[in-house]
Amino acid sequence: MKKALMLGCAVTILCCAFTMCLGQRYADGYSDGQKDANEDCKRADAFWRGVVGGVFYVAYAYAGNPKVPPSSRMKGIQGTSDVYQEGYIAGYGEALKSCRVRNALLGWGVTWTLTYFVILLLAQ
Repeated sequence: MKKALMLGCAVTILCCAFTMCLGQRYADGYSDGQKDANEDCKRADAFWRGVVGGVFYVAYAYAGNPKVPPSSRMKGIQGTSDVYQEGYIAGYGEALKSCRVRNALLGWGVTWTLTYFVILLLAQ
C-alpha cells in the first residue's frame, strides 16, 4: 500500500513538472513571438491606412487575422519544440493584430480631430 501511494505521488509530481515545463516553453515562445511581431509591425502603414480607410480599416484590422510569421522568422524557430512554435505563432499573431488596430485607431482619431478643428476654424 505504501509503495503504491509513493508511486502515485511520484507519478503526480513528474506529471506536474512535465506540464509546467511545457507551459514554460509555450510562454517563452509566446513572448518571443510578441517581441518579434512588435519589431515587424509597420506602424506607419497602419496609421496611414487608418487615416485613409477610417473606421473601415479599423474594423478590418480588428476582425482580420494577421498572417503567420514570415518565413524568415519561422526559419529561426525551426529547431525548437512544437509547443514553443505554437506559442510563438499565437504571440506573434496577437501582438501584430494589436499593433495594427492601435495604430489604425490612432490614424482614424487624428483624422477626426483635425477635421473637427478645421470645421471650428471655418465656422468662425
